[in-house]
Amino acid sequence: MTMTTVGFGDLSARSYFGQNSMMVATAFGVIFEGMFLIAWARHCTMTSGQSEAYVLYNRCTTKRKMQDVVAGKFTALRQMQLI
Repeated sequence: MTMTTVGFGDLSARSYFGQNSMMVATAFGVIFEGMFLIAWARHCTMTSGQSEAYVLYNRCTTKRKMQDVVAGKFTALRQMQLI
């Protein structure tokens, strides 16, 4: 059950103080959740330099994998004495 009983409704504040404190708690919860999501998005976003480095790394690893595949096929053909 959440602090504001959203979705249940079986328990709720009856006094004005309780209702007002729940409104404030809900507002702070929304604000803090938004702050958390913004911070997480900034953490997960790459800068332009990081993005370029990532692309370069992927190109290098892909080139290396392709070289390994070609070398393996060449070796297999060589062993079958087709080349």
